Amino acid sequence: MNTTPIPMQTDNYPPLLLTFDVSSDPSPLTDDISGKVIMKLQPDTTVSCLTITIMVPQGDDTDDIYKINPEATLSVSNTDWSVGNAVNIHNDATGIDYRQWPLSNTVGGMVSRETDFTVTGIVNDVGGSPDILIQDYSASTSDYQYALRQNSYQVPKNSTPPFYLRSLFAIDPQSSQYPCGAIHQGYAVEIAWDGYGGSYQLYQSGIADPVYSGTGTNYTLPNGITDTTTFCCVATNTNGDKLFASFTLIVIDPALTPQSVTTHKDEHVHGTLNSNSATCNSLNLASNAITMTGTDPGTDNLTNDSSSLNLSGNFSVDTATFSNVTTSGLVVQQDFNGTYPEINIPAKLSLQQPDITTLNTTDISVDDLTIQGSLTFTGQQAPMFGDFVPVASGTSIQQASRKANTDGYVIITVDLHAQNNDSIAYGGISYDGDKWFYAYGGIALGLPIAQVYGFLWLPVPAGTTWYYKGDNTLNTPQPATINILWFPTGNDSGSGYEAAASIPVPAGKANGHDPVQVIEQYRAARKERRTELVNSIETLLDTTFDTAVKEDMIRQLMSL
Repeated sequence: MNTTPIPMQTDNYPPLLLTFDVSSDPSPLTDDISGKVIMKLQPDTTVSCLTITIMVPQGDDTDDIYKINPEATLSVSNTDWSVGNAVNIHNDATGIDYRQWPLSNTVGGMVSRETDFTVTGIVNDVGGSPDILIQDYSASTSDYQYALRQNSYQVPKNSTPPFYLRSLFAIDPQSSQYPCGAIHQGYAVEIAWDGYGGSYQLYQSGIADPVYSGTGTNYTLPNGITDTTTFCCVATNTNGDKLFASFTLIVIDPALTPQSVTTHKDEHVHGTLNSNSATCNSLNLASNAITMTGTDPGTDNLTNDSSSLNLSGNFSVDTATFSNVTTSGLVVQQDFNGTYPEINIPAKLSLQQPDITTLNTTDISVDDLTIQGSLTFTGQQAPMFGDFVPVASGTSIQQASRKANTDGYVIITVDLHAQNNDSIAYGGISYDGDKWFYAYGGIALGLPIAQVYGFLWLPVPAGTTWYYKGDNTLNTPQPATINILWFPTGNDSGSGYEAAASIPVPAGKANGHDPVQVIEQYRAARKERRTELVNSIETLLDTTFDTAVKEDMIRQLMSL
C-alpha cells in the first residue's frame, strides 16, 4: 500500500486545511478485481470541519476508477463521522460521473482523531491515473471563517492483469471449511488453492494426467484417497507463464501395497498373514504354534539379520531340511518337535578370527555363520529411537532451523484450550525455508463447530537442514499452544540435531505462502459476500440501513 503524491488544488475552491493521506490496495489498483481507495484523515485541532464530501469517478473510461455495477461502498473507521446517502452525479464540465458520499461531523466540528474513509469496489478494465475529489466545509479555529474547500488526489490503475498462485491445501471432509493435513481414507476431500489470472491443472501423485483442468480454484475427489498423496497445482496465464504449488496429504489409516515395509513400532495382524517370503529382525509367536507339514516341507533360507527368533509356543517340523540358516540367535522357550536327524545342518561351524568374549551354549551346529560387524547380546532389545527432543513450544514460534545429525521425524501439534472464543493456529515445517507443510487447529471463521486439533509429522534424512515456525492468527484470550518435537532414529540417536544456535534462513527463502494471509483473505471474502447480500437487500427494499444495523446484520450472517 503506497501513498500517492501531494494533492492538487482544484479550480474555484480554496485548498483543504485538513490533511488526507490517500493510498490504494492493491497499489496500483489492478483492473477487473476488487480494490480499495483509503483516505486517511490526520487529526488537526487547529481546524473545525462540519462536513466532508467524497467523490470517486465511476464508469468505463481511463478517468474512472470503479465499475458502475456493482456500486462502490464507503466505510468509516470510527463514529466521529456519519455517512449520508450515496448518490451518482455528473460533472458537465469534465464529462466525468462520480459516486458521491456526504459525511457529517458528529463531535461538533472537532478533528481530534485519525479517521480512515475506505471506498471499495470493482476496478474497471482500463488503466490510467484518475483523480478523486475531497471537499469539506471548514474553518481555522483562529477566525472560524467557514468556506467550501476542495482538493483532488491521483489514484493510479494498472492495466496488466494479475497472475498468482499463493497456496494449496486440503479442506477437512468432516469439519467443513477447515484446512487439514491428514484424513481418513474413503472420505471425499476438497483440494483448494488461492490463485488468479490463469487456468489450473491439478495433479495427483501416481496419476500421469491431471485430475482437474479448468479456471476454478478447488476440486473435490469424491472417493478421497487411500494412501498419503502429494498434489501439485500448475497455474498457466495467457502468456504461457506457469506457477507451481505442491502439498502432501496424509492418510491416517492407509491401504498399502508397498514393495517393502520398514516399521519401527509393534504391528498387529488380526486376520491371516500370507507371505511368499519374510525377513524379520524379531519374530514373536506368543503361545501360537507353527506347524510345517505338507509334502517334504523345506526352508532353504531363514534370514534374521539383527535379533533373535523367539518361539514361545510349539514349533512342529515334520521331516524338514534347513540347508542354510543365517541368524543372530534362536531361542525356543517351550517345545521344539524334532531330533537331530530330522533337522539337518550338514556342515561344521567355522569361525575365522573370531572375537567372542562370552559364549554360553551346549551345542552349535550350523552350515555357515557369518558375522561382519560386532555381535552383542545383553538380553535386551536394542532401541530403535532415541529420546524425543522438545525443539520449541509456545503460542508464537518465530521461524528458525535445525540440522539433523541422524535420520528422524519432526512432529507438530496444535493443542487447544477449552474456550468459547474463535481461535485458529498453525505450525509449519519446511525442508528448504520456501515450501512449507502446515498443521492447523482451532475454532474459527465464525463457524459453531467442535475444536480441531492440528497434527503433522514428516521424516527428515540425516544431514538435512529443516525449518519450523508457528503462530496464532487471531487475538484470543486463550491462544493455542504449538509444539515442535524431534524424534531421532538410529545408532547414537541422542545427538539427533545440533544444539547450537539456529541456522539462518538462506537468502531469498522468505516464505511467500503465509497461512495467516490465506485465512485472512478467506475471512475477508466471506465478509465481502455478506456485505454484498445486505447491499442487495437495501436495493430490494429501496432503503438504507443505519451503519450499526448494517454491521450487526453482517455479523449475524457471518455466524451462519
